[in-house]
Amino acid sequence: MKIGALGLSPASTSLIRTIQKAASGGGEGGGGFAFQQSVSFDGTNDLLSTGGTSTSFNCFNQADIGFACWAKASGATFGNNDYIWGGTDAGAVTAMTFVLSGTDVRITMRTRNRTLAGTYDINAATQTAWTHYGITVEIVSSTVQRVRWYVNGALVETADVSNNVFTRSNINLTLGSGANTLNGFQCESVFSNYLITDAQMTALYNSGAGADPTTTLDSVHSYYPVSEAAGQSSGTIADAMSNQDLTMANFVAPYGTNSDTP
Repeated sequence: MKIGALGLSPASTSLIRTIQKAASGGGEGGGGFAFQQSVSFDGTNDLLSTGGTSTSFNCFNQADIGFACWAKASGATFGNNDYIWGGTDAGAVTAMTFVLSGTDVRITMRTRNRTLAGTYDINAATQTAWTHYGITVEIVSSTVQRVRWYVNGALVETADVSNNVFTRSNINLTLGSGANTLNGFQCESVFSNYLITDAQMTALYNSGAGADPTTTLDSVHSYYPVSEAAGQSSGTIADAMSNQDLTMANFVAPYGTNSDTP
């Protein structure tokens, strides 16, 4: 039985995942990826970035993409317009952000410079617990993209956006920062260059933190298990798929790699 199907409270689910990680030898994924830490962001100016270099995960191309991660707020809520991830080039932006609505947040997806605001409310209790967030962008036609939002493996919203077609080739991909830095923790970020299905997103959540996403998804472009030691505030966060490592910028202790995990 997958733990996400048991209807347990966040605290009970977290305890079971802790036991799972201990039983597997400290959180080794099915493919041997060592999951150890999260990354703690200060909500001001720190970020993980490809540094403006060309990246093969092209969130502007006319192709489907998918993303998922675990995240939680470090305060009572996330900040307004907190970035989960983003890609920029020559003024063009594709990004996934939290937008505050009172003490609730909604997920907004800016795809190829067109903003699609979500309407699904995520309450403060969910924000301050480790929660699995996912999003996919499907190319429906040459001018329409379909965005799907997921929370803890469940599809919570679907919407279409009419969009112009353009391409970029020298993308700065970032985690935790864009216009605003994430005020919280993030780990287990995974990018795909194909449309993750509803069933796969549910399975990815049910597999728990530390599980190898390559056993669930058809293909994985980049995966960041944060296997670096706790307390790191400079250097790089390795891509387990060896496609695009991320450089730590503007981190000052105690922010950086952190032992607080799902």
